[in-house]
Amino acid sequence: MTRFFAPAPTASLVFLRVVFGLLIAISASGLLLSGWVGEQARSASEAFKWLGLAWVPLPGAPWLQILCATAAIAALGVALGLFYRPCAVALALLLAWALAADQALYSNTLYLIALVAFWLCFAPVDRRFSRDALRHPALGPSWPLYMLRFQTAVVYLYAGVAKLDRDWLAGRPLEVWLEPHRADPILGALLRPEWSPPAFAWAGLLFDLLLVPALLWRRTRLLAFLAAVLFHAFNAIWLKVFPLPILSVALTLLFFAPDWPQRLLGRKKQESAQAAAVGSAASPPRWLLACLCLYAAVQLVAPLRHHLYRGDVDWNEWGHEFSWRLRARAKTVRTSVRIVEPAAGMETGATLEGLSPLQRRFVERHPDGLGQFCRRLGRRLRESGRDIEVRARVLVELNGRRARDLVDRSVDLSRTPRTLATPAWVLPGPE
Repeated sequence: MTRFFAPAPTASLVFLRVVFGLLIAISASGLLLSGWVGEQARSASEAFKWLGLAWVPLPGAPWLQILCATAAIAALGVALGLFYRPCAVALALLLAWALAADQALYSNTLYLIALVAFWLCFAPVDRRFSRDALRHPALGPSWPLYMLRFQTAVVYLYAGVAKLDRDWLAGRPLEVWLEPHRADPILGALLRPEWSPPAFAWAGLLFDLLLVPALLWRRTRLLAFLAAVLFHAFNAIWLKVFPLPILSVALTLLFFAPDWPQRLLGRKKQESAQAAAVGSAASPPRWLLACLCLYAAVQLVAPLRHHLYRGDVDWNEWGHEFSWRLRARAKTVRTSVRIVEPAAGMETGATLEGLSPLQRRFVERHPDGLGQFCRRLGRRLRESGRDIEVRARVLVELNGRRARDLVDRSVDLSRTPRTLATPAWVLPGPE
């Protein structure tokens, strides 16, 4: 407890602040200038709501673009240390709003970014501009640094736990992902052997489970960091993802000594001696300790909630959100929706109209999104005087297996209730 609340150099948190702010500013500006935000807003007629959060609004195109520009400005303020605290709070609130406004916007990347933004609101890194803070970092409480380390450890821990799966250990997802690359003139020789998919699968599992323990041990810390750099660089090049690989590498640097940027710049460890002179930290407020413990408990329990639901989370997606199941399966989904008029004996196909690209992906892959879409479609058509049923066919190929039905084709999804539990119309997956 003394170490957790004792004063410590803030240089490593300042470095994270600068990198994080620049990443979010670049990402938000890119989404805005490319027209992606406007396209998403114009093509989405209605948001998909989390249970209990139907009151959170999703504005139209002009306001959505203004909010994205605000997030970019706030992130730049975080990076530069200009009006840091208001900018950090504004950025955290905007990211939380994005997660809450539309269930289809959820991604593990956005969730992690929102959590990092939340903890940076409390980080003591607002006393100087970035350059001065790196050279002469002030002292601040250690607990924001430890909570960010904890959050990083949770991500890697549950990413590894998700891979403790029979299909993953056999390399089945890797077989699907590596197959298109086996003809590559450079990597082909490495990917063609039969042992290649299981070897890559076990390497990914060991990386996720052992990275944080290796970062915690001083003797293996540098080696673990280099492994993280190679791993995330490979993912960035192969998967073409941004900004998660850069943010992940920046978070691993938090496991080094808090004054490592100062040492890198050739400064002596003055702040460490100063921290020792200050003495042990005062007793923390009980409310603060209770809040930190509650947060830690939620982060440790929430990723396991899929065990409360019927079926395999990789198959039916129930409990997949907030679980840090990072690329633990290979999945291909083909979805078609049909409008049936029993009295007339007619059946027509329905397009996924009024949906943004992200919403369309959510409807196609998640039964909860499919149910919300079918209920809206049925309600709209019945209001026009038509007596209809809405049925769907969803074929899923999981980890290279043959396609199977995810939902019962005979069920009228427009009249099914929305529940927390896995619905009865969601079929069990392959054994």
